[in-house]
Amino acid sequence: MLGADYDSLDEFKDACLHDRKPLSSTELLGKIYSADQLRYFAENWDIDITNNDEETKHYGVKNRYDIAEKISSNLTSEDIGKNLSYLDHDLNFPILAYVKFPSSEHYSSIGDFVKWLINKRYDLNNNYLNLFNGINQPSGRNCELESININRDDNIVSLLFNCTRVLVKPEGNQANFEDYFLARIPVIVRVLFEHSLIEISMPTFSEPWALFSNSNIPTRYQFIVDSALTEYLNIVPFSFNSLNFKNFTLFLEKEFNAIDMGWKIEPQHEAAFDLTQGVISLRDILNNFSTSFKEECKSRGKDHPLSKIDLYQIFRALKEQSYTYSLVLQTPIGDRGGHFKVSVLNGLPNTHYLPIIIIPKNRKSVINCIRHSVNKSQTEKIDNPYVLDAIFS
Repeated sequence: MLGADYDSLDEFKDACLHDRKPLSSTELLGKIYSADQLRYFAENWDIDITNNDEETKHYGVKNRYDIAEKISSNLTSEDIGKNLSYLDHDLNFPILAYVKFPSSEHYSSIGDFVKWLINKRYDLNNNYLNLFNGINQPSGRNCELESININRDDNIVSLLFNCTRVLVKPEGNQANFEDYFLARIPVIVRVLFEHSLIEISMPTFSEPWALFSNSNIPTRYQFIVDSALTEYLNIVPFSFNSLNFKNFTLFLEKEFNAIDMGWKIEPQHEAAFDLTQGVISLRDILNNFSTSFKEECKSRGKDHPLSKIDLYQIFRALKEQSYTYSLVLQTPIGDRGGHFKVSVLNGLPNTHYLPIIIIPKNRKSVINCIRHSVNKSQTEKIDNPYVLDAIFS
C-alpha cells in the first residue's frame, strides 16, 4: 500500500479505506520499530545485519532503515507479518496508558482469566493464538485483535491489536502523496496480574501534516487507546476503573525526586498558559528569578515584596486548580542510571480520553518501575504540597 502505486491522493485514500492490500514491510519496519527492536527481530530470524563496509555503513536513524531493508530482503511479507504477531508481545513501546482491574472474579488470577478466554472459544492451550496476518490482512483505523499470548512466568496476558495509519516514507515529502504509505500500528493490551493493571502500549508515529493537519499528538494516540479498549471489552466485557494520574506524577516526585520540566495549563476555555521547556527545571527557573529579584531589591534599598512567597509553589498550585494539558518530569528510573523525561499528556479538555504517558527509553527495567509506580500511586496516601489553601493558611 504505497502512494506511488496510485494515480492520485483520493485514489490512495479510497484504497486505504475500502480496498486494502498487503503492506510494504520495508517502510513499515523502518518507521514503526526502533533499531534495537529491529536487531531483536533479526536475531530471532537468523538474519545477519552486520555491515563491515565503512563506505556504506550508516548510523542513527539511517541505520534503522538499513536493517529494515535487510530484513525485508530476507523474508517475505507473509513471514514478517506472521513473526511480528508473535514477537510484538515481547516489546516495550514508548506510548502508555493504564486502567485498573475491575471487580470481577475473572481477574482474580491469570488461570481464571485464561479459562474465560478459552470458554470464549479462543484456543490458548499452547499459550499463543494468532488470528490473522496483520501485514497481509491489514486492519482499518479501528483496532482489531491479531494475536493473544500468555506469559505465565511474568503473570501477564497480552493481547495484540493492530490498526493502520497513513505515514510518510523515510526522507519523504510531507506534501507528496507518492511518498505516503499505509502502516500497521501494533497496539498491545497487557493484563498485569502482579499490579492489578491493564496496560495499553504502542510505538510513536506521526501522520503527514498535509493530510491530517488537525491531528494533535495526544489525540492521535488517545483515539487508538480508546479503540483498543473498546475492542478489548468486546472480548472481556467487564468495565475497568480509571486511575488518578495526578497521584502518579506526585508519586514520581516523592519516590524518585522527579524534576518538574514544565507544563501547559488552560485556566479558562479561551486562555492557555504554556510554561514548558526542555533544559532547565521549572523550579530552578523560578527560584533563580526570585533570587535575582531579591538582589535587585537589596541593591536599591527596597523591601523584597516576595520574601515570604515560594513562586514555584504558587505556580504549581495554580496548575493544580486548572486543567493541565501536559506535564513533563525528568525522572531517574531504571537500572542504567541517568535521567530521562516522562511526559503525561491529558490532551484536550472535556474529552473522555485516557491520559497518555510517553517514556522515550522504555526497556524492561523502566517499564517495571513505571508499573510499580502507577500501582503504588493508587494505593498509597500521597500528600499534595501544591494546594493554594494550605499555602495561604
